[in-house]
Amino acid sequence: MTQRLCRSVRPRSYELRYTIDFDTFVFAGHETVIIEILETQTSIRLHCEDITIQDLVLESADRAIACRHEISDGELNIYPGQPLQPGDYRLGVRFRGPLNDDLSGLYRSRYVDDAGQEKYLVTTQFEAPYARKAFPCFDEPSFKASFRVTLEIPASMIGVSNMPVESETVSGERKTIRFAPTPPMSTYLLYLGAGEFDYIERVRDGRTIRVYGVGGKSDNGAFALDFAANALAYFEQYSGIAYPLPKLDLLAIPDFAAGAMENWGAITFREVLLYVDPASSSLAVKKRVAEVIAHELWHQWSGNLVTMQWWNDLWLNEAFATYQGFRAVEHFFPEWHIWDDFIEADTKSAFAMDMLSSTHPIAVPVHTPNEVEEIFDHISYGKGGSVLRMIEGYIGEESFRKGVAAYLEAFKYGNATAEDLWATLERNSGQPVKDILIACVTKPGFPLLVAAQEGDGLRISQQRFSAGRSSDGEPWPVPLTWLSGETFNERLFDGRECTMPIEASWIKCNAYQTGFYRTVYDTRSYEHLSTAVISKSLPAFDRWGILNDLWACVLAGHRKLSVLRDAMAWYKNEDHVMVLRELAGQCEDISLYLRLADGGRTLFKSQVAPFAAALEQHGWEKRAEESPLTAQLRSLAIGHCVRAGDDAVSGHALNLAQAYLDGEGIDPDIRGACLSAVSRAGTWELFRKVQKAYEQKAGTEEKVALLGALGDFTDPEQLVAYADYALSDAVRRQDMRTVFARIGRNPAGSEAFFGWVRDNWSTLHELRKSHFVYMGLLQALITTAPDTVTLDRIDEFLKRNSEGYEKTKAIAFEKASLYIGFRRREQAV
Repeated sequence: MTQRLCRSVRPRSYELRYTIDFDTFVFAGHETVIIEILETQTSIRLHCEDITIQDLVLESADRAIACRHEISDGELNIYPGQPLQPGDYRLGVRFRGPLNDDLSGLYRSRYVDDAGQEKYLVTTQFEAPYARKAFPCFDEPSFKASFRVTLEIPASMIGVSNMPVESETVSGERKTIRFAPTPPMSTYLLYLGAGEFDYIERVRDGRTIRVYGVGGKSDNGAFALDFAANALAYFEQYSGIAYPLPKLDLLAIPDFAAGAMENWGAITFREVLLYVDPASSSLAVKKRVAEVIAHELWHQWSGNLVTMQWWNDLWLNEAFATYQGFRAVEHFFPEWHIWDDFIEADTKSAFAMDMLSSTHPIAVPVHTPNEVEEIFDHISYGKGGSVLRMIEGYIGEESFRKGVAAYLEAFKYGNATAEDLWATLERNSGQPVKDILIACVTKPGFPLLVAAQEGDGLRISQQRFSAGRSSDGEPWPVPLTWLSGETFNERLFDGRECTMPIEASWIKCNAYQTGFYRTVYDTRSYEHLSTAVISKSLPAFDRWGILNDLWACVLAGHRKLSVLRDAMAWYKNEDHVMVLRELAGQCEDISLYLRLADGGRTLFKSQVAPFAAALEQHGWEKRAEESPLTAQLRSLAIGHCVRAGDDAVSGHALNLAQAYLDGEGIDPDIRGACLSAVSRAGTWELFRKVQKAYEQKAGTEEKVALLGALGDFTDPEQLVAYADYALSDAVRRQDMRTVFARIGRNPAGSEAFFGWVRDNWSTLHELRKSHFVYMGLLQALITTAPDTVTLDRIDEFLKRNSEGYEKTKAIAFEKASLYIGFRRREQAV
């Protein structure tokens, strides 16, 4: 991706035919592309990568055109003997390519069927710029065209593409499947798949919806099938636009780099994000499955029907899908309190990245494939979704819905920009949405509101929140909300300072955590807020917000850790799982960043009271009438008590986990917490026992939990063995990122991991072809550095050995420096 393709040469349609060879793992393809030329051209440029061109023919309406071609830097350049005049042309190309193991392009995925035989399927992952690895194409989102696909595959297999099968012909041991043409769409949304799939299906409103899988697992897609059918109808009603395709397929793929992919009409998922096993799936996984399905379904409108003009506006796809996905889950499962998860996962992660100087605006210039991959991050997803939540809170739910519907209707089957969105929202709401969105989308970072009581008022000033020292710059227009006693208030705060009257004993800014900004208070204000926290006069969202904002300020150096420790005491009678999860998470972060000698046991013990009370109240056994929040609270309480060194809890959890490892059942909601007791016990015998269970368990969720548990052992030699294990055939490439993330959160692996990376670099460097996995490796390697000396050595090593991924590395180095700086300031604690 050296430069954008010429706007005056555009594809109108692709006719694609593939012959898939499962013996040699090679595909042979032929394409016919109808190209429209708008201005005289001396060459045609397309994208093409890892493909061998066998023949190429260019024709006008009445003749063949002599030409030569060459492939260079990921592009196919075609040079005709004479300039091409405006009009339509037909490009025919025969090509071949490998079915790779890189989890991108057209690749193979290995699995074991229910008879124990190793088999393969083929599948595609074309986002961001990887359609070019499967056929020469105009691989940019604005070049929408219609696709007609034909697959020749073994007769025993099922072929899947974006559209329904139009015809199928069997000849001996092979069959040819021709699919109906697609509506105009971008290359990254095309899908091709073939394998010994089985499926379950239902028909709703005349449309067939299927869940495909391999290895006899498709029955575990029943929850996904029902929810997808309901969510599809919900989004049709919300958007006012009918789902435009005649079918919808959801496919579980054993090897998959990302979480899911919104290919139009043929959505692909990791197995763990599509399957729900009634016997072994936890509530956490069920919630995540629903949220991911809803996310990908909203993409069928925002992303597929209306597509960003260029990757700099990726957030138009991902932020909307993130926010709307949670909306759909809340609609169907209000008892799950899914907005808690949104704030804890998406908003919190966006804050953590956006506080860094190495962050980027939501709308960010991108030029290379690496840069495109690197913006599939917490800013595009979490910050973008959080800003949309703030805007909806500001203009009202119905005005927001009407604006979204108008935006989709205006740009359907085409491309749009951020400017198109905010103009539509402003027009439909009558509010100054444009000014707010321009600031939030085009500026990096977010505001820090500094609140201090002065007389009978609360004076608030704003500045950019950043690590080390807050900075000034132009103020944001902030939709400021606050709670004063039981009264909700709001105003647009677009200056540097304002003063609000204090009409109750306390004021809490950012009511219900709807705004994308942080607030820090003076001592007097915190004293008043403490009574609201202790009495639970504040909603759970706001009790969470006070604690989370304060910890961010401590980590960034704006407050001392002692201030946070004092505030933690306000929560000794807390009983809401969202708030307690934040308290437990802060104990874990502080223990990790300070490298506490006892692994944080003393710190966890100092905050154990509400967790012990919750476990005593709710017990170890699930009750039929209990709420979903109770199930999550029980697991959280067990895990915290184990970290606090509670012998009784640790002993019982260890017994339950060992019985599970020996083949007995366990409540899936407490499985992870009990496995943490195994990791804390830490013997080699238990390490090997968990490893064996990982290899024997068939359930994808169970395998993920067991693989994660191996990364929580605290002996450096065990972590080296864990890293070695990740390079074996026992661990799928997609799951290596889980291994790296676990090591990155384990202080025992700091020194050993860098040495292991150096020793295995020739193998690890090949992970560049699986971009998300390689990015996970870089993040873990850099952020595990315990001191600046090690950080400098890692920096020097990567400068010599790893090119590209500069944004990923910059963010990781800044995080590592932030953690080291925090430890220096607070070492005496």
